[in-house]
Amino acid sequence: MALPRLTQEQIKEEPEQQLRNFKRTKDFLVAIDTDGCVTDNMNGKQMLIFHPHFMEFYNLWDIESFFREVAEYYNLFSVDRGCNRFIAVQLTPRALAEREDVRQALTEKHLKLPDAKPLNDYIIFAQKNKLGLGNPSLERFINENSTCFSLYKLLGWSEAINRTFPHISAKIPPFNGVEESLDLMAGYADIMVVSKTPYEDLANYWEAQGIARYVHIIAGQEMGSKAHHIEVAKKAGEYENDHVLMIGDGKGDLKAAKKTMVFF
Repeated sequence: MALPRLTQEQIKEEPEQQLRNFKRTKDFLVAIDTDGCVTDNMNGKQMLIFHPHFMEFYNLWDIESFFREVAEYYNLFSVDRGCNRFIAVQLTPRALAEREDVRQALTEKHLKLPDAKPLNDYIIFAQKNKLGLGNPSLERFINENSTCFSLYKLLGWSEAINRTFPHISAKIPPFNGVEESLDLMAGYADIMVVSKTPYEDLANYWEAQGIARYVHIIAGQEMGSKAHHIEVAKKAGEYENDHVLMIGDGKGDLKAAKKTMVFF
């Protein structure tokens, strides 16, 4: 990376510092998503990490087929593909609760879906305070609601996901031609990573795959939405709208491009 890697303390206290202090070096800016765009890891992340951990933490293995059906739909095949992990676990239990067959299975097996209110309250808190949805902002919310014990389980689930990444998804190589494409783009444009994945996991992946050297900034979920990443970097580098390109594979990427009025 052109800029030094952020420390854990910097991620918690001032995650946007590199975005705000970004210095333009080329005429153009290219913002690139990672999951499903640079690497074919979307299915693996969801099926092998996110969903098993959620069923383990919330004792839902006995309705695994129902859970996977709904969770895979939202995370992989719906217009919400690639949404933030906390948004995904807001959508999935809500949809499960609306199904009669799921309610019957839960009753028969004496199970319950997690209470949605603590998660909903956290998302509202993050949005009101213009914070990215991620472990640092969740920890901040827990500090203000220290006796809401279900929040600790939610944080534990999210932390378990992050600890599992290096063993599974981080080992999936980039698509063929990614490095050659980055090398070509780097001759004409500043390159930044925009993602809803945590910063540390992004930095680990790009460095492990030997492609971080092409990137000026890595912006993860702690820095806010993809649109926010682009807007802040665009303003800091004083790029014209028609000099910025967003490369992504999901509706959220297209939405970010439209919101910031850049090419997609």
